[in-house]
Amino acid sequence: MGMPTNIVIADSDEIKAIAESSAPAQEWRGLELPGLDPQKIAMLHCILTGESFDEAAAQYDPIYAGSGEGPWVIAVPHAPVEKLARLEEQVMEQVGEEWAASEDLEREHWPVEEVQAVVAELAALASISIAQEKEMFIWIAA
Repeated sequence: MGMPTNIVIADSDEIKAIAESSAPAQEWRGLELPGLDPQKIAMLHCILTGESFDEAAAQYDPIYAGSGEGPWVIAVPHAPVEKLARLEEQVMEQVGEEWAASEDLEREHWPVEEVQAVVAELAALASISIAQEKEMFIWIAA
């Protein structure tokens, strides 16, 4: 389904360790979400915050790279994490529907139900991130 992607919550001083891990979601609280690249996550960011895609995408540059070929670690900005953490179930479903209708997810035939489940999992992880005052990071391997 695409490149290996993990989304984890951790302290900011753990970025290098996350980058050096071969399976961060097994070492930190997180999710394995193959194929969920920064462009797709930036689109979710847009849906949650109302920012333009260009504004959102500019916030998803790697903050750490294991090498030129990855893995890369990207910090998820606080605004979408906070929005995810506060989503009510009905709104969560609507966000999932809108995200599933985005160009990239539609082109790759992601089922709406699967996208809605990912939104619910991300929302739960975001809630923990806020409660524990941790950051949310994306780990991507080539």
